[in-house]
Amino acid sequence: MSESNYARMTGESRSLDDVAWVDKIATPQLADIQNELRATIAANIGQAEQRWAWSMISDHLIACQVYVSSSEVLIRPLIPPTWTHAPFADATQRILHVRDRWARAAIWSV
Repeated sequence: MSESNYARMTGESRSLDDVAWVDKIATPQLADIQNELRATIAANIGQAEQRWAWSMISDHLIACQVYVSSSEVLIRPLIPPTWTHAPFADATQRILHVRDRWARAAIWSV
């Protein structure tokens, strides 16, 4: 991480752009730090409301994207758990959005 991005992440903001700054940790960098990141979060998650979500992704960090800002770290799976998370797997409707000039959003029952 560059020196200026590190300063932004640690809250040493100098301008409005610094306050609104968000950066994605590159996947090769995430691969290098995933064990340290996992250990740090596990040691500090305690009884936070995110502990359940963390338990689901902690062993799969390399399959996630990590975003950092001066106020938070956001970890999102590349592929949502559509077939294993009950609200997704048991859905009664699906929405498909195809972006081309012949298709439009469609809703269908499953």
